[in-house]
Order: sequence, then structure tokens, then C-alpha cells
Amino acid sequence: MSTTVEKPISRVTAAEIRAALAIERSVASQERSYAYRHCETGRQFFGRHCEYGRRKFRFFLCEMRPNGRMMEVNDLGKVVRAWDEPFITNTESRVGPNELFATLLAMGIDVEALVFWGAGYSVDSIYHESLETCAESIAQALNENVRYISYKLDPDN
Repeated sequence: MSTTVEKPISRVTAAEIRAALAIERSVASQERSYAYRHCETGRQFFGRHCEYGRRKFRFFLCEMRPNGRMMEVNDLGKVVRAWDEPFITNTESRVGPNELFATLLAMGIDVEALVFWGAGYSVDSIYHESLETCAESIAQALNENVRYISYKLDPDN
């Protein structure tokens, strides 16, 4: 399959992203999480407001990305079948993350069946000082058509 959908996305700004962030509050832990889904590409980003010292906060940001697996669920929402689909990764490497969903849809792939993975906290995680810098990082990833990396590529620097 060599279907490609090339439709450049509209340039996004950090201010637009910041204004569109959905806030989720945890009653149990009093943590706040933030979600952003880019409507043109379907790309999803999640942030978490983290306390790391006495009344000191920072933000962890990750992008949810397809992991190459798909699943089928029944009417109760339970997974009844899962399988690997190598064309997902191959397609993204060919068209980039911004065009991935549109290209998969054009190939007849049900993007609702994709399985996604994010990132967890680690010693090498990148933390942001504000939601504004999170929004700037999301805008940069979208405008450059690259995946957001939530950890330091060179942990020594």
C-alpha cells in the first residue's frame, strides 16, 4: 500500500494551543492534567502538573503516538483481538506524523482501532516551567511535522 495524503496543516501558535488545552482535575490526588488534540491531524498531547518540592511545580508533557498495534473491542468495550500492523510505522516514516491519520484513513484503516502509547516520568524526562512552554513545544512539533520527545536525548547535557 502506497497511499499518501499530502495536505499541509495550518500553522499553529502556542497561544492557540494554550487556549484549547482541556483541564482534568483528579479528586483523589488534586493533580491537574491537560490534554490537547490537534483537530487537523488527530495528534494528541497530554501534560501533567507535578509538584517536585515544597510548593514548587513543573509540567511533564508527552505525545500519545500509535505503537503499531491495533485492537478490536466488543460492545462492552473489552478487547477481543489485538494484532501488530507494521504498515503503521512504515507509513509514518514515509508521510510524517501530521499526515499519518489522513493517510491511514485513505488506505481504509480504522484509526479508532489504533493502540497508543505515551511516556512516563524518568530521570531523563523533560519538565517545563509553565503551560506556555508546553504549548510552545506542541506548536513546534506540529509546525515541524515531528514527534514530540519527552525525554532528554543526551542525558548528560
